[in-house]
Amino acid sequence: MDITSTMKSFWGKSKYWWLMLILGIVVFAIGLWIMLQPNIGYLIVAVALGYALLVGGALQLAISTSLRKETKGWGWWMAGGIFDIFVGFLLIANPIFTEALLPFFFGFVFLYKGITSLVSAFSMLSAHKYWWLYLLNGILMIVLACMFFIYPFSGAFAIIFLSSFMMLYWGISLIAISFDIKPEKEKIAKTVQ
Repeated sequence: MDITSTMKSFWGKSKYWWLMLILGIVVFAIGLWIMLQPNIGYLIVAVALGYALLVGGALQLAISTSLRKETKGWGWWMAGGIFDIFVGFLLIANPIFTEALLPFFFGFVFLYKGITSLVSAFSMLSAHKYWWLYLLNGILMIVLACMFFIYPFSGAFAIIFLSSFMMLYWGISLIAISFDIKPEKEKIAKTVQ
């Protein structure tokens, strides 16, 4: 079995690709809003990220269950969705706890996303045209995670601006990735019949 067929069976195509597109647009809009309103505060960033993670996790669960029968690696999508939902609930549930540990939540979320993006990039070098976007995502997210771990309390504005830039980039990436998992029209017609 060659790497191309392995990656096609891992990533597959989903009829719910548009959910990832909507999530990308929402995450981009939140990042833009946070950048244009830096005075909204530290806690609002945490709550916005918490809700984005909840929605993103739910969408990952929907996509993973739709790929369950056709792909081998659907469990990774599901694990990522469960992790996102868990962290999202933690960020929303306790505001005082969230303010104290927000940099570490950001660090762990971006470290996890960075590692999964790097693994994805190296796994699909020849299978997908956007493999380099996964690689770039992974590198940027790991660098950002390290910054959160090394300088956790360097200032609320630094976290707000870093978060807004990352959400803008994350939104653009999700939009591009949504088109990568979009099935071709012929395959949609076959599944409908």
